[in-house]
Amino acid sequence: GYAKFTGLKTYNKNLKTMLAIGGWNEGSSRFSTMVADPSRRRELVKNAVKFLRQNHFDGLDLDWEYPAFRDGGKPRDRNNYADLVQ
Repeated sequence: GYAKFTGLKTYNKNLKTMLAIGGWNEGSSRFSTMVADPSRRRELVKNAVKFLRQNHFDGLDLDWEYPAFRDGGKPRDRNNYADLVQ
């Protein structure tokens, strides 16, 4: 699990731990499919918040490089991404 990582906060009370999803190698096709549907966006947010809380993370880094571009991106991705992070 992530307990060893998030447990570092016991040594530094100001430490913030974040979980990252995506990244340079991920491309856009999975993100594009997920954010295109409002119910999938809601489900992602619900599940991400639940996971972050259960594992004591302080935040989430959505590393989508780049909405509407690269490996399966669609023009509507920009607006859908904005809807996701609102």
